[in-house]
Amino acid sequence: MTTIRWEPDARTDLRDYRHWLIREAGDIVARQWIATLIDWIDELRGFPSRGAPRDDLGRGVRTRPFRNAILLAYTVQG
Repeated sequence: MTTIRWEPDARTDLRDYRHWLIREAGDIVARQWIATLIDWIDELRGFPSRGAPRDDLGRGVRTRPFRNAILLAYTVQG
């Protein structure tokens, strides 16, 4: 199964998004949303090529939308 490696910028983005959600929707909603998002990202371990190829963003970049709110960009190595 594929390993997911979070880049520092991705960790920062997730933290910032969580803080924004807490301010806008409250702690409980933010925790649920982030947990669901992380579970959704973890699904890529079994199907890493699931996203759409987006070479216009960089060589090997793929994207996958999450609930029409986030567009995850990632690369598959190996």
